Amino acid sequence: MQSPILQATAEKRIRLSMALPKHYRIDYLLNGSFKSFYIRTENMDNAEAWHCASVDAGLARIPKYRLGRSEVA
Repeated sequence: MQSPILQATAEKRIRLSMALPKHYRIDYLLNGSFKSFYIRTENMDNAEAWHCASVDAGLARIPKYRLGRSEVA
């Protein structure tokens, strides 16, 4: 029988390992050339995959979010 402290530590380790992001491979064709790369993230859908491929190809940019700035009216 484990002590409560050791048991809690083991449960915490399991939760942390389950929360790790997954690896995704994104393949795309650009001007007849096959491209492929891997990305590590928690969630991936079709729109996110297209965005990542566009950024990798140099067709899109990663948006910059500025915290603490108010909009000018």
